Parts: sequence; structure tokens; C-alpha cells
Amino acid sequence: MNAELEVQQHQENWPALQGSPKQVDWASQIRAQFAEKWESIIDAQEDRFGAGNEDKVKVLRQIARRLLEEPSARRWIDLRYDDAQDILRSAILEHQSLGARTSRGEA
Repeated sequence: MNAELEVQQHQENWPALQGSPKQVDWASQIRAQFAEKWESIIDAQEDRFGAGNEDKVKVLRQIARRLLEEPSARRWIDLRYDDAQDILRSAILEHQSLGARTSRGEA
């Protein structure tokens, strides 16, 4: 893993990736690319939401953070061709679905 990625992942407090050294090296790059893409998407949404919608942006950042905590190098490698916005959108829908079930008392 290059030193810049290692510093970024340490600063972000992402969990260590699990896999072979080659997988971890490759997956680290992929995860960093997704982090940049998701940050850009969330920044654009923040501009779109406008003032007074900090809670929505906070939830988006929490969802992206949860995605970035995936420790499997293989999973990141499998995701390398997937669209960052589609992955984030799916996670948002899952989050909303889970919230709806929880508010109805389902678990």
C-alpha cells in the first residue's frame, strides 16, 4: 500500500482490510476511490438540500462511513466496476427500509 493511502485510511480510522497482501493493496486503492466519489456526491447533495438540512447530510455521511468500514479486500475488488452512486443509493434505501421497520416495531 502506498504511504499516502495508508495515512488517509489511518486518519479516517477505517478498519484494516483483510486478504492477501496483493488484495489489500489493490482494495485500498479502490476503497479510497469510492471514498472520494461518495464525498463528492454528498457535497453535491448538501448544496442541493440547502441550509436547514444538516440532518440529511449527516445521515448520508454515516451511511458512506458504514460502507467504507467494509473490511473484506475481496468485496472491494468485486465492487471495482460498480457505480459509486448506485451503491450509495442502495445503502440509503436499505437504511430507510430499516428505519421504517424499526419505527413500526419490526426488527
